[in-house]
Amino acid sequence: WHMTFIAYLIRTVLGWVLSWFGISRRTVIHLTIATVIAFTIMVGFSAPAVRGALVAIAIQSVDLLGRLGNPIRTLLLVVTAMVVVHPHVLGFDLAFQLTVAATAAILLMLPAIDRVLPCRHRLLRDLRDLTAASAAASLATAPLLAASFGTVAVLGSLASIPILPISAAVMIAGIALLVAT
Repeated sequence: WHMTFIAYLIRTVLGWVLSWFGISRRTVIHLTIATVIAFTIMVGFSAPAVRGALVAIAIQSVDLLGRLGNPIRTLLLVVTAMVVVHPHVLGFDLAFQLTVAATAAILLMLPAIDRVLPCRHRLLRDLRDLTAASAAASLATAPLLAASFGTVAVLGSLASIPILPISAAVMIAGIALLVAT
């Protein structure tokens, strides 16, 4: 979820900035994919980062192909690929289980929230989606967390709301500094 959200923010900001220079949408998508790959390399190919990167890249690739993607199919494709490569993740990797549960909950919950709470203003819609996604991920992962650790952080979803935009801004600033050097 975090990697997909960061990719969305990077693509939005890059798209806005680069549109002033006449850079195409396809180029912005390529740059977004390259940024996700660079970030994954920087964090050392941790399993959660790789999973997030694969989902973010799959979503961007579908858009690059000019097709309407089905996020659930994309998730199933990534999950299937990961299980084929490492079958043990299905039953023994809690991080994998948490990622799949959270992502599926977000993908299933956001369209319902959009129907129940429609919003025309972009900033309010983004805030609504961010809050709803955090809540959906927290609810979906609570049983796994409770079974594994005997406790659930109730305020965890609220704490992540201000952190995501900050982490995307830090990534964009880091990329700008990297390019400048």
